[in-house]
Amino acid sequence: MPRIKLVHSADLALLEIVRSSYELQEESVTVLAYVGYDFSRVIFMQGNNYLHFAPLISEGYHAANIENTIYSRIRLELENNGLRRIDRILLAGESHKGKLLDAMGPEFPQTKIEYLGVPGIEKPTSSSPVDNVISEYAIPLAVAWRALQPNMKGAYNVDLVPASIIQNQKAFAWHGWLTAALMAVSILYFSLSLVPRSATIRTAHEGLSQRKDDLSALEMYKSRKDTFEADIVKYENAMKVYRSIEEGAGRWTRILDFLSKNVSTINSIWIQGVRPVQGNPGAFDISGRAYVLSRISALVNVFEKASLLQLKTVTIRERDVYEFDIRVEKIDKEDAPYVPDQPAKR
Repeated sequence: MPRIKLVHSADLALLEIVRSSYELQEESVTVLAYVGYDFSRVIFMQGNNYLHFAPLISEGYHAANIENTIYSRIRLELENNGLRRIDRILLAGESHKGKLLDAMGPEFPQTKIEYLGVPGIEKPTSSSPVDNVISEYAIPLAVAWRALQPNMKGAYNVDLVPASIIQNQKAFAWHGWLTAALMAVSILYFSLSLVPRSATIRTAHEGLSQRKDDLSALEMYKSRKDTFEADIVKYENAMKVYRSIEEGAGRWTRILDFLSKNVSTINSIWIQGVRPVQGNPGAFDISGRAYVLSRISALVNVFEKASLLQLKTVTIRERDVYEFDIRVEKIDKEDAPYVPDQPAKR
């Protein structure tokens, strides 16, 4: 909690700076006129003591005719308090901005009117852009002066800091010493228990790091295992395809070669498909098209044993074309009967 050294009021600060800066006669009457930003205050003093605080004026130097307001308030308070004269008028705050000094001179010709000053502090020269800076900042200067010099001349023995705050700011009471002792014991206890706890935590961290390394290695092996399994599946599929192609591959190669050579020789005939016959091993059907009917007969005759299964006419681009299906049971005299491979008995 920050230490609060001083709580002061603006009125007391103005009175103290006047009491410490001016030698006032006991019977002399001094008026302190302070004009702020949005309020004004008139204080009457007799000698070094305050005489009367006029009611607060809720207008600052921005108000129109503020000088008339201050003058009227001073006259009113003179009559109400039975005062016949004013020996001195001190102007402070923003009064120089409202040209209060020039306005008060004709109204109080027998009174000394001046801006509030402090002996020992240099006033700005007349050529300075900021004139009467001491009177303008009279309140903060007075509070700072009082904070630096609590026993300054003219200061009131008044402390506005709440009693509860003063009590809380006192150096250690019994509960403060008790708290300090508990804190010292706690620090010692936690310091002594920190070493074994730190060793335990360090060991746990090392074990966790080792487990993480082991987990990374296992993940790497698992990735390799998945790769190998995928390769095995790929090779098994390839072997299945190879076995299906290998079965009777030599005969089909011979069939396609024989068919290609004879189609090129016959000419004007197109083969659309060659497929085996289900239930008749070694036989196969040929489907295709031809422009001339004789070309179909020629194709049937090149095989050792073949027959025309179907013949029909279709029109393609306004021209008749023959579609046919031929079944071949034997290619030539050298064509041995086809016997499928039998699965091995176990």
